[in-house]
Amino acid sequence: MVFKLFPNVEYKTLAKELEKTEELRFNKADVYVDIDAKKLILHTDNGNVDINFDDYDKLLDAIIQIGRGILINDIVKNLDNAKFQLGSYPHDCLKMAGNEIRDLMSAIERTKNNISRGNFKFMMELGFISIEDIGDLPDKYPEIKRAVEESLDKYDEICGEEDPDHCYRDNHVAYVTFYAVPEEKKIVATVDVEWVNDLSKVVKDYNNSSDFLKAIDEFMSIIKTHAC
Repeated sequence: MVFKLFPNVEYKTLAKELEKTEELRFNKADVYVDIDAKKLILHTDNGNVDINFDDYDKLLDAIIQIGRGILINDIVKNLDNAKFQLGSYPHDCLKMAGNEIRDLMSAIERTKNNISRGNFKFMMELGFISIEDIGDLPDKYPEIKRAVEESLDKYDEICGEEDPDHCYRDNHVAYVTFYAVPEEKKIVATVDVEWVNDLSKVVKDYNNSSDFLKAIDEFMSIIKTHAC
């Protein structure tokens, strides 16, 4: 299936990470992926463009590079803005008595440099399904189904201690959220029940780019089927 990976990506980010976009003329693009066809599809403000890859390794590498490029640009921009705001405090008559602002700005600069050097890994949120739909997961994912039951049991214990008169299992709002960690070829499923997040976590590892990308495609199909 075809689904959107990254919305509203600036040309300079794509041109830097994808050589095939350097000669295209557009300002921003929504980046879609067709995993079966091994291609990215750019929906730009100057038309649509297909970027085809020879194999799944190259497709995954392109996804990683674009994701990292977007994060670096966005986070560095926000950190620069935070430093500017801290250095432009409007009330000149008010100062911190200690070195809190200086230390904070130094910490921001260290973080910015670390991010700029690419010292991080990222996750992509694929979407979520409610526990009512968990039965539609293929039988090859029994650990996710077990995690849901374990999470409901954990929540019942917490809820029973804090509000026993209003803790009804049949009325729980619970869902499973799926994430992809491209650089590690992992799918992560977390279970949230009511106001308690990450009650359980399941991590699926994949040995190669093909299996990993096809797993993303499978989960996206399930998520899309049950989207509101």
